[in-house]
Amino acid sequence: MAKNLKINDNEKDVRLIIEEDNNLVRDKKTNAILNTDKSALARYRTRREKEREMLLKVEKVDKLEQEMKEMKMLMQHLYNTAEERE
Repeated sequence: MAKNLKINDNEKDVRLIIEEDNNLVRDKKTNAILNTDKSALARYRTRREKEREMLLKVEKVDKLEQEMKEMKMLMQHLYNTAEERE
């Protein structure tokens, strides 16, 4: 982890800037390391939304496949029942 911390000049700011990465700061109250890169957050949210959409599509395809199997079984049953009556 970061060894060198630089205290932010603004006295109201309760964060320390981590010198190795200007996007990372340490909250003085909680000691948590926070990423302040808003564009990275936006990219993450976009990626997460695309992953959710893909998961929904996969689930939908799986459901359609199951329904097709059920329809095939019902059609086979109807065909077999019709052949027995002949």
